[in-house]
Amino acid sequence: MKATNENQQNQQKHKIQNKYKIYINGFLPSDLKNHLHKLNDVLSKTKKYDEFITDNGIYIVEGNENLYKLRIQDVPTIKRENFLIDKSIIKKEKIFSQIPYYHVYNKLVTKYYGKSADIQLVVEGLQDLNDKNFEPNNFYFLANEYFNFENPINAEELEWFLSVLK
Repeated sequence: MKATNENQQNQQKHKIQNKYKIYINGFLPSDLKNHLHKLNDVLSKTKKYDEFITDNGIYIVEGNENLYKLRIQDVPTIKRENFLIDKSIIKKEKIFSQIPYYHVYNKLVTKYYGKSADIQLVVEGLQDLNDKNFEPNNFYFLANEYFNFENPINAEELEWFLSVLK
């Protein structure tokens, strides 16, 4: 019984998200580059990691030591007004072997903006080897399961981010 509880706790610990992603239709990551400085006051955390894309899947290295394979449970997206909602689940599985020889390598940075528990702006991008130039290549809002477009507080937070980014 103890082993089962530890296994369940380990599975929960390696889950990347139980939240969902909200994408904005018609807004490109390159459009963000000139506006990110306006959000410096609400930058809550930055994560750096290495990504390896292979025929066998996507692998990431966090903290120069932990190797994970991403397991993606794809769910059909939902269209709502100017938004695309993705409730796919991504889990990290710790790997104790090597990365496949044939792969594409990216040095990535993920920046989280916002102090709210309901929604954050997440900007992912490529980082050069000198950690100088950040080039956004993906962005979305990360919302918890209680986020509701109809809730005035949630709608106001989303609108604030959108006004800063335009």
